[in-house]
Amino acid sequence: MTAPFLNHGSESFPSPKLLSSPAQIAGAGRNTALMFCCLSVSPAPSPSPAACLLQAELVNYERVKEYCLKVLQKEGENFKALYRSGVAFYHLGDFNKALYYLKEARSRQPTDTNVIRYIQLTEMKLSRCSQREKEAL
Repeated sequence: MTAPFLNHGSESFPSPKLLSSPAQIAGAGRNTALMFCCLSVSPAPSPSPAACLLQAELVNYERVKEYCLKVLQKEGENFKALYRSGVAFYHLGDFNKALYYLKEARSRQPTDTNVIRYIQLTEMKLSRCSQREKEAL
């Protein structure tokens, strides 16, 4: 028998068995639907919690970072976790860490245009920060 709610951290979400149709999922609210997407149990691989969080209207990059770093503790070569960590650190303003994770992701998939774009954005931010520091002296 399926429990009425799935627990994820300190939050509870309706069980996938209870939200079986798209209308039910849509009616459950955006956050519940996103977590349903992340936590559903199916034979096909489901998106990670970090991927679902990145689809939210107001992205919680701190939580994306936390999820991805947990994945990297177990799977240090995971391309998606490396890329998403880089994106999260970028949006949190930690450009050095962002560049590190993005370059690690690029070393695994050198032609990924999203990784390349974020590396360029991050390098621009670092360059601007460096310029501001020089001007302040």
